Amino acid sequence: MIVIHRLKNVKSHLTEVLQNFTKLKVKEAEEKEEIKPGHIYVAAANYHLLLEEDFCFSLCVDEVINFSRPSIDVSFVSFAQVVQNNLLAIILTGANSDGAHGLAQVFEFDGEAWVQDPNEAYVASMPREALRLVPNAKSMTIPEMSSKLREFYV
Repeated sequence: MIVIHRLKNVKSHLTEVLQNFTKLKVKEAEEKEEIKPGHIYVAAANYHLLLEEDFCFSLCVDEVINFSRPSIDVSFVSFAQVVQNNLLAIILTGANSDGAHGLAQVFEFDGEAWVQDPNEAYVASMPREALRLVPNAKSMTIPEMSSKLREFYV
């Protein structure tokens, strides 16, 4: 699942661009869609993305959080409550604190918490805040994350 801050009134080609870099199926998550293996889901613009107990997605238009909808915090908290210790959450570059509270929730449920090294990030605010709230999160460069992901998932 990828949650990225997106403009609500702008046509995005994010799924198509991501599809060029993987053999997995890349698509926007849809309401009541069940998670399937071999897929990468992208949160739709202007909707918070939640995970239900039956491992189906739920989209909502609750208030904007940290100037964002979708909010990374909302998704991380929801996923942490359902998936618990079988979850890897990653915070990358970004200009606000969205995701830090959700990452803390993932860590509380014994999930894996990774954060892009703020010195490498294009905008370091999100990684710095995530590491402030979750000092035991693993701080890594993008190449290090890539290598670790290959170890886990390939």
